Amino acid sequence: MKKIHRLLIVSLAMLFLLLINSPVRAGEEKIHFHDAQGVMTEQEAEDLNDELAKFSQDKQVEFIAIFVDNGFSGTSSEYQRFSEDLFHDSRFDYGYDPEKSGVVMLIDMNQRKIDVRAFGKAKPIFMKESNIDKVTDKVGKKLRDEEYIEAVRSFVNQSYRLYRKYNQSFIEKMFGTMFSFKGLIVALIGSLIAGAVALGGHNQSTKAGAKNYEISNSFLLHNKQDFFTHKNVTSRQIQSSSSRSGGGGSRSSGGGSSSSGGSSGGTRSF
Repeated sequence: MKKIHRLLIVSLAMLFLLLINSPVRAGEEKIHFHDAQGVMTEQEAEDLNDELAKFSQDKQVEFIAIFVDNGFSGTSSEYQRFSEDLFHDSRFDYGYDPEKSGVVMLIDMNQRKIDVRAFGKAKPIFMKESNIDKVTDKVGKKLRDEEYIEAVRSFVNQSYRLYRKYNQSFIEKMFGTMFSFKGLIVALIGSLIAGAVALGGHNQSTKAGAKNYEISNSFLLHNKQDFFTHKNVTSRQIQSSSSRSGGGGSRSSGGGSSSSGGSSGGTRSF
């Protein structure tokens, strides 16, 4: 009897030691999507949360999108602080890698603002103003069309493409360089061939003959076409919040900035 009692005490002691030495989990499920504005049905919001959670796990990068409530005044620093507090909240344990990489988007329907923040290895993607514009412009268009689910998906797709661009493996970079070099060689060979053909035609046309002389005004130019190549439109109209009815977006302070809390990003109007 004493032996059984002693065995029971030892077993309970071992169980207690296992419990106190195990990592404590608060049991909070990660939030990948939340709709505080009620722009979707509960089922749509739940399905979208599951979709983002699965995508995040598959890619090993956190993607979080939240339609925030009406308690924000619309400042970039306010959204930034909210995103950083959420992402670094120990209850959710965001981040699959040691760098805790992820991207957070806040949509404020009341203030008509989109805020994007990047963490860890994703941080470089929102260090550039043009990347912030690229993501928020596409999201803003979907929001103005009231396509809220597609707005979130657009954010995830665009952010992940940029993430892959800045986080290529050595082999991916090597292959990219090889294909770029191959394309350069092909273009060079094509130029040489075109030049040789043009030169041959020119030499042939300089030989004397009756065909070199045309009757005056017998050759008419029937078609005229202007070609504009390598034209990039880099400017776009920036509208203030008071003139949102025409669409488009405007920048607010904090765009492309990096904080001491480890995030980059900025805020745009839609």
